[in-house]
Amino acid sequence: MISRLTFILVVVVNVAGEAGARDLYVDRELQGSCADYAPEQRVCGVGDESAFRTPRAALVKAGAGDRILVRAGTYRQIDVTVSGTREQPLEISAYADEKVVISDLDAVGLRVVGQTDVTVGKLLVRDSQGFGRIQDSSRIRIHEIEFRNARASGTTGALKFVRSTENVVSASTFSGGSDLLLLQDASDRNLVTGNRFGSARHSLISIRCGNRNVIRNNEFANPRQKALEIFDCEGVSDAPVRLDSTRRNVVEENWFRQTAPSDRNYKFNAIQHGGQYTIVRN
Repeated sequence: MISRLTFILVVVVNVAGEAGARDLYVDRELQGSCADYAPEQRVCGVGDESAFRTPRAALVKAGAGDRILVRAGTYRQIDVTVSGTREQPLEISAYADEKVVISDLDAVGLRVVGQTDVTVGKLLVRDSQGFGRIQDSSRIRIHEIEFRNARASGTTGALKFVRSTENVVSASTFSGGSDLLLLQDASDRNLVTGNRFGSARHSLISIRCGNRNVIRNNEFANPRQKALEIFDCEGVSDAPVRLDSTRRNVVEENWFRQTAPSDRNYKFNAIQHGGQYTIVRN
């Protein structure tokens, strides 16, 4: 039943935008917004596309089904302030194969609060306080993003989901941080699949009082500490105290390649477990 449900989730998230959706461009080389942008030349005045200098400005004009295509360059935070719909998700992505970097922040690189049906992909998020915070949101897809070097210490999640459900993290890479991916506080029915995790100061993935999440077909290699932890919320960081609340998570078809050697039985495990009714297989 869990496998069937997660398959349905992936299909829903991948539904393409319907007719009438627009392409909106973000180009930091522009002096300001324009409605006559030519993507081939990266200039205004000779085209018929809408373009903006920052992701924030594009999101003000975006709606369900639109694609925000970000041109090569280094940008500040992407703060998603608009939702898509199940039938017409909003998409934010690098243009073609261009290198788009979100970097040098004393905050998270990607912020999604109170939104639904958004896909974010093909970015490099690096050298920030945290990779991202997805809060009170659902059906957010994180796809083909490279996350590198989150500076937050302790058990703070680098890419942190809080009270967020039915999200997908896929085909991405994670390295450098404390807890590289964290599902916390009723973050339920999320799918983490096809990712590579390596080198964290604490854990590669942490599930804390989240239920029915599926961790599938990922590769884990942490020479510094542990790989995966599943346990109840105990008031650590900004988590509540909520016991007997980490139920029916599934960990399957993963590779656990490396953890650090340990001198104590609670340190540096492939899976440190304190949840309920968990399935671990293959």
